[in-house]
Amino acid sequence: MSFDSARTFLTRRIEPRLRDALGTFRAVQIVGARQVGKSTLAQRVAGPDRVSLTLDDAQVLRAARSDPEGLLAAIGDRDVLIDEVQRAPGLYLAIKREVDSDPRPGRFLLTGSSDPLSNREVQDSLAGRLGIVDLRPLTQGEIAGQTEGFVEVVMGSEDPTWNPRSVRSARPYLERAIRGGFPEVVGMNARQRRMWFNSYVETVLARDVRSVVRIGDLTRVRRLVRIIAGHSGQLLKPATLARDADLAANTARSWIDALAQTKLVDVLPAWSGGHRSRAVKTPRAYVSDSGLLAALLGLDLDGIAANPMLTGQVLETFVVQEVLRQATWQRDATVMAHHYRDRDQREVDIVLERPDGCVVAIEVKATTR
Repeated sequence: MSFDSARTFLTRRIEPRLRDALGTFRAVQIVGARQVGKSTLAQRVAGPDRVSLTLDDAQVLRAARSDPEGLLAAIGDRDVLIDEVQRAPGLYLAIKREVDSDPRPGRFLLTGSSDPLSNREVQDSLAGRLGIVDLRPLTQGEIAGQTEGFVEVVMGSEDPTWNPRSVRSARPYLERAIRGGFPEVVGMNARQRRMWFNSYVETVLARDVRSVVRIGDLTRVRRLVRIIAGHSGQLLKPATLARDADLAANTARSWIDALAQTKLVDVLPAWSGGHRSRAVKTPRAYVSDSGLLAALLGLDLDGIAANPMLTGQVLETFVVQEVLRQATWQRDATVMAHHYRDRDQREVDIVLERPDGCVVAIEVKATTR
């Protein structure tokens, strides 16, 4: 499949929400996994007059770590784009001082591959000052250059007669699922994708995850990642994962948190609604991209299609991730995603909820048609 990345990036559906955030908050950070297009989107929105810094530049990184206040003072009162800000956490406090003295919105546009609000110090210093925009891999509509509106329709904000064309076999869905949504991967063949994803995992573990939690031997965290891939879509039970990965329970919990912070894994919280006494509170874990999941499982299209259990697992991860991606760009109201399971084993794969109380339940089923 041919893929024009420039065209696709021009149609990222979250861009209007990012522009809204820049008009509201003093600082805005685009948070997302490595290689989802954070820098490209930020540069497009930043415009030509904003000072641009990247902490991938060794000289800039040294200055940001040794004297963050001096680095920002040298820029003066100009608007700033700082790429890979998570590499110098001390910058957040310096940014707080700057935006407190100059509170105009949109002064700082940041990108980073880990959620800054998971850090209590950052949370306390930038509360009310920092807006977060969650950028995920491409949706199927973004890849095709088409407008999609599944979440808007099911939440009742669009015409309910919307009826997308479907197909008669699960295989075309699997083909899309194992391709995934990372921009660089979309146009690759199966062999190239496998090489890219293997390199991607190594880079994220060595650079991003290690920046969040202390890890000595990457072999053990690699094993944990692959075990989580084998459990994608299942209840997240750190004690079980720790046993399977031969880790201490506390170590497994901290590493799982780091994988979630760096966007390798999505943790879907449980929804209780009005049945709090019956609902199971355990979250579910999903690998953050179905193409990445297929690579971690070490299986190609034929291998997954031949196993009904794997077909269901990969397609459920694919659908959940598509819904999560569409939920990020809703402008009128925040849409929160959960799962539901009760003590009688009744469950729903995705529960979407708006602050006004609108709730939509979505069940994913994989069959031969």
